[in-house]
Amino acid sequence: FRNREKIKRGTFLLALLSATVLVVAINWSIIANDGYKERVPELALRETYDDKFANVELLYKCHQLKGVGRIAGDEFCTFGKHDKNVYLVGDSHMVSIAFKLFERLDKVDMNLVLMTRDGAMFGKDEFVDNARLKILESLKDEIVIFGGYAHFETKEYLGGIFPKYEAIFSKLKENGNRIVIVYPIPETEINRQNLAGEYEENGHLLDKVSDRREFNKKTKAAYAFYDQFEGDNIYRVYPSEFFCDRTQCYGVKDGTILISDFDHPSKVAAVWIADKILSTLGLSRM
Repeated sequence: FRNREKIKRGTFLLALLSATVLVVAINWSIIANDGYKERVPELALRETYDDKFANVELLYKCHQLKGVGRIAGDEFCTFGKHDKNVYLVGDSHMVSIAFKLFERLDKVDMNLVLMTRDGAMFGKDEFVDNARLKILESLKDEIVIFGGYAHFETKEYLGGIFPKYEAIFSKLKENGNRIVIVYPIPETEINRQNLAGEYEENGHLLDKVSDRREFNKKTKAAYAFYDQFEGDNIYRVYPSEFFCDRTQCYGVKDGTILISDFDHPSKVAAVWIADKILSTLGLSRM
């Protein structure tokens, strides 16, 4: 290209321009056709099995705070127009169940107030927690759900945030609120990029499993942390009842995706967790 006797300047610029136009055209076509999703089996599309991507605009607005319609840090989205509220406090693990949970709550005339933020299980982000507490401390006769990636934290860290939990739990119980604790969600590695190829090759998805003993070991501190909180108006939901048997935990089982990536519940798992929350609280569903 540097030898002008072999490639003239005009020829070089024309080739460069043509290549640029081609790349732009290809990328525009991919964007316009939403990545040509028809080439991927529906089963392997993220929005098919992961509610976060099926509701991506609400996810960005209410959880990740991206793009147009960004809300302030001390405001939280409310889904529904009923008189009674359920407050969901946690990180991305909790927003994964939010949309199926609201479907269920809406049928029993209850709203869902989404108090989730990325990486912000209660106790992790002081700014977000302060915004939550402004609302939670004044609640009466409502339902508040807590959960998140607690098994990522050390015993020492959980001990450090215990007073914060104890204070808000005491206040909530004093005001007649009911508290639901969603215990850790088992981890199973799911390579989303390989799902389509795996389905094409085998005609079905292979089971993905992890060791139940490893889960028990990893979550010991988190279970002990949550078990400290007692009272008639504290309710507990154990996702491991759905994901695990005595020896294994499943990310994909019998061709059904239960974990959307590593430890975030899929739509199927979100339905189970949401239904378990309602049944544990004694809320009938149509």
